Amino acid sequence: MQYSLKDVNCKLTQLDLGDNKIGDQGAAHLSDALKDVNCKLTQLDLGDNKIGDQGAAHLSDALKDVNCKLTQLDLGLETLGVTRSRAAHLSDALKDVNCKLTQLNLRRNKIGRQGAAHLSDALKDVNCKLTQLNRHRNKIGRQGVAHLSDALKAVNGKLTQVNLCGNN
Repeated sequence: MQYSLKDVNCKLTQLDLGDNKIGDQGAAHLSDALKDVNCKLTQLDLGDNKIGDQGAAHLSDALKDVNCKLTQLDLGLETLGVTRSRAAHLSDALKDVNCKLTQLNLRRNKIGRQGAAHLSDALKDVNCKLTQLNRHRNKIGRQGVAHLSDALKAVNGKLTQVNLCGNN
């Protein structure tokens, strides 16, 4: 798939790879393709996979690449697991001037309070372009909601749709 996405003749703009047991190595291969000037993907669904710290770092690097065209990314259903470092990688990407993401799905990832803080910091950044965020069942608790609330009040914030269902 990696080589097909990098081919000048490939016209694919949407790709659903949900529930495919993609791990760090698969994320690295996809990230390599996303950074290629010929890759035209704007929507990528990686939901219900098991991407670890290295895979999250690779995806973050791809999102920060000037050639990456992704505007919609689905990492739902515990794709990123529960670590703060994975949320930090994603946060760094969202703050990068080259990141084009406008829609991010993190449903059922158990991001937690500290992960919520990382992502909320990104939402306040002038370079973050997110308009839609799904944090359904992320176990962010009251503190996480407070962080998000601060982000919603930020002058640079662009969010117009947020799902926080089931975050008690």
